[in-house]
Amino acid sequence: MELTERKLEDLSQLHYRFYTCPFFEHPSSKALVVAFEGEYGYGAKGNDDAIFMAAIIKAGLEAWGHSALIIDLRMMSYVWGDMIGQALTAGHGRYINAVFPTGVIVSDRNREGLTSFVRQELDEDPAKWLFESLADALRAVEERDPAVRKS
Repeated sequence: MELTERKLEDLSQLHYRFYTCPFFEHPSSKALVVAFEGEYGYGAKGNDDAIFMAAIIKAGLEAWGHSALIIDLRMMSYVWGDMIGQALTAGHGRYINAVFPTGVIVSDRNREGLTSFVRQELDEDPAKWLFESLADALRAVEERDPAVRKS
């Protein structure tokens, strides 16, 4: 029987890092911050990038199990590709009756594409998902999500 070795890193050229940080008003609650860097493939060429990102985020949430997720995309370029939704919603399903608290940090490298994606594909107000800084994302998630305050 022949085995073929597989690595998540074979899916994507994106790089990632994990961080944790406390919330402002509830420092006993922490957010998992997953930062990605690199170029997300355009359209269907980004499918493997999305699968990779979702797998990394889910692994981080499983390993550290924090009460919220911040996805830091300031160093990742993104123009278009619907599969990015797998990464942005990777925390969903962790709470049975509620959406997992998630915020996304954007930059000029991806703001336009992500704004369009959130508005059209998630049918959500981008202002509830996309933020300019870690502090903005943490504050918004903390204010809107009671689960963060209970942790």
